[in-house]
Amino acid sequence: MGLPLVGCASHRLNLAIQQYISEHEALLCQVNELMTQLRTKKNSASLGEYTDLRPVKRNVTRWSSTFKMVKRFVEFKDAVKHVEAVDELMPRAPDCRKLEKLLEDLKALDSVCLALQSNKTTLSDVRIMFDGVIKRYPNMAKYLSQDANIVHSPAFESAVVKIMHQERLSRLETAAIASFQVGESSASEPEEANASSFAATLLHAGNKRNYATANAPQYDSLLFHVPPTNNAWERLFSKATSK
Repeated sequence: MGLPLVGCASHRLNLAIQQYISEHEALLCQVNELMTQLRTKKNSASLGEYTDLRPVKRNVTRWSSTFKMVKRFVEFKDAVKHVEAVDELMPRAPDCRKLEKLLEDLKALDSVCLALQSNKTTLSDVRIMFDGVIKRYPNMAKYLSQDANIVHSPAFESAVVKIMHQERLSRLETAAIASFQVGESSASEPEEANASSFAATLLHAGNKRNYATANAPQYDSLLFHVPPTNNAWERLFSKATSK
């Protein structure tokens, strides 16, 4: 039908994070096996002498469970060292440092995931955050770049972001949203965000732009409300199916 389609930004980020995590798969499998062995009756009792924290296994289909597993390992690794039965599975010092670095990365990426779930998040916010993530993790460009293969209508999405920033459009972008043009208007200043997490820092920096574009075309306000994720629809569907 030639209609522009906007994919789910959360889905794209999840794919990018899964790809990033896969680079550490061997080490993560080792930690998961360690968690499995620590859940046996004898080993659990030994671990309980040194900490109240319990082992956490991961579900490979959900990167959030990997995040929780790595977090738990970092939290109780000193206690695990006292459980002799799992000594061979215990990651050595260099690998422990890798896991600590991975945890910090996953914390940062989780803040972006949470920001995407906000009903106030716009396509512009998504682009700002994704560009920041790509700068920090270049390999994620496969899923997060503006022209990634997974993006159905890159010119449309790019155009929407640019009109939110009141930036000049390319001919292709202008054509992509031509049917939404309703007149001419001047620019206005956006609100700034408080930087308190990786995601918030990206948004704060990304919104510091030059918005002075007088007599720029005015577009239907519908474009400013294009949902960048399907999280709200998934929550609605989940509630409906649970009744």
